[in-house]
Amino acid sequence: MVKKMILYMTYCSGKKNPSGETPDTLYTSKRIQDFINYCKEKKLPYAILSAKYGILFPDDKVQDYDVTMKSDNRFWRGIRVVIDNKKLNREESKRHVENLIRKVKNRIESENIEKIYFYAPIPRRVKTYLAILHIAMDNCNETHKVRELLEHIKEKGNIIVFTSFSKLPKI
Repeated sequence: MVKKMILYMTYCSGKKNPSGETPDTLYTSKRIQDFINYCKEKKLPYAILSAKYGILFPDDKVQDYDVTMKSDNRFWRGIRVVIDNKKLNREESKRHVENLIRKVKNRIESENIEKIYFYAPIPRRVKTYLAILHIAMDNCNETHKVRELLEHIKEKGNIIVFTSFSKLPKI
């Protein structure tokens, strides 16, 4: 029987060390560094949800990048993609989002991820990341507004959103 993984995750940030390769050396934001340190201290398996690469585990090596996802209901799945400060059009954004969903879904399957505890101090601000994760993890084909998305995620039960380490559910 294959062991299922419970994974702790947060989303990427624009603050990066251009010479960093692994998540702990690439991302320099306080939120991500605090998250990584917490997971290391508690010996929790963790990853970063990257707007470019998908799910990054601690040993994954990547290059610096500038990709952002913005909420925009005029775009597919309500997500507009910005790469190197260039706003992608609807079709380009759709292709990027579809590719990202595929990467995330493949990683979830290959790593046997059963449940994700997602750290988002202000969940409304990261709707796009939660939407990508929800589509990939829960096989949801709906586009949700923020409140609906959070409710649907909670209903499905595969993704647990937590806003502070003190509110992290005990497992």
